[in-house]
Amino acid sequence: MGDNPRPDLDTREEITNRLGEDLPLCYQCGGCTGVCPWGEVGGGLNPRVIMRRGQLGIGNILSDEIWLCTTCDECVDQCPHQVNLPSVMSSIRSLSVEKAMIPGDLQDALESMFRLGNPWSGSVRKRVEWTKDIEVPDYEDQDMLWWVCCTLSYDDRNRNVARAMAQILNVLDASYGIMGRDEKCCGNSARRMGEEGLFMELRNENMKAIKKLGAEKILTTSPHCYNAFKNEYSDLEADIVHYTQYLHDRMDDIDFLGEFGHTVAYKDPCYLGRHNNVYEEPRELLKSIPELELIEMDRNRETALCCGGGGGRIWAETDPEQRFSNIGVEDALESGADILATACPYCTLNFEDSAKTLDIEDEIDIMDIAEILLSVI
Repeated sequence: MGDNPRPDLDTREEITNRLGEDLPLCYQCGGCTGVCPWGEVGGGLNPRVIMRRGQLGIGNILSDEIWLCTTCDECVDQCPHQVNLPSVMSSIRSLSVEKAMIPGDLQDALESMFRLGNPWSGSVRKRVEWTKDIEVPDYEDQDMLWWVCCTLSYDDRNRNVARAMAQILNVLDASYGIMGRDEKCCGNSARRMGEEGLFMELRNENMKAIKKLGAEKILTTSPHCYNAFKNEYSDLEADIVHYTQYLHDRMDDIDFLGEFGHTVAYKDPCYLGRHNNVYEEPRELLKSIPELELIEMDRNRETALCCGGGGGRIWAETDPEQRFSNIGVEDALESGADILATACPYCTLNFEDSAKTLDIEDEIDIMDIAEILLSVI
């Protein structure tokens, strides 16, 4: 769909009201477009152009292009004025949501969050199926409330990560409990998709439940849950930790019973790394594992390539040749790794899918750090 050169003043006013100070800060240097991962797969998203459309009120600001952004935050690190482009995209999407202009697959995920409290169309009673044959206590007054995450609760692949994490916590004799069927989506992806009303509803329900339980420390498995609780639940008076941070602090308590014997490349999740500056704890945890060689890919830490799953894209259909995760898994293999490790359920899903697509499953495995750790304790 081509640009309409005529100003749409009503849309421009709406965008200006939503974006506040970010819109005039952009002086069109193009740095954001230069680092956007879409440029590595043939384009499709041009953040600079979207900002200009918003500034001038021209073109189709509510085009399909706005739904491509994964909110990876790499553009923010590049921007001289630190314009929060992921927030800009979410604000523009919110206008599309109000006009019922939203891709069908993302609409399905949002409706599932609203009806069932999760984006995977999973029934409430199935949320704790992953705990079968594993001792996982309900939260009462333990030291930590473990927020398991919808993806780890419902997705078959990531249920293995949830089980691994539970077994590690039990080995460490950790004082923890879960909310079980009462746990709901944290809302991080709903906000990124522009459904601010749904995010606030989930946030308020979760805040009420957490305060009722009296939990003072929340352990998160997903970086997306970590980001939501840490940065977007402003009235939540609880200590928020990602599981890699918790296990890093418990390294002296871990008794290793075996050796790992593999070369590992660690991929920084966007919402753990760039969004929250958690880079070293996962690496130090991996380095502590006997006979594990940790190597770095060329793009790591602040420049790590997004897997393509953020911003709601985990539920969107992406052409195989445009999957960022294809590049990521090839980078890991070229670096000499036979294991690509991560600490995010979206990364696990996308990289495994890419390994299958590229027919390199026999050359590299995708593992969460929790799965690696469990294999040697």
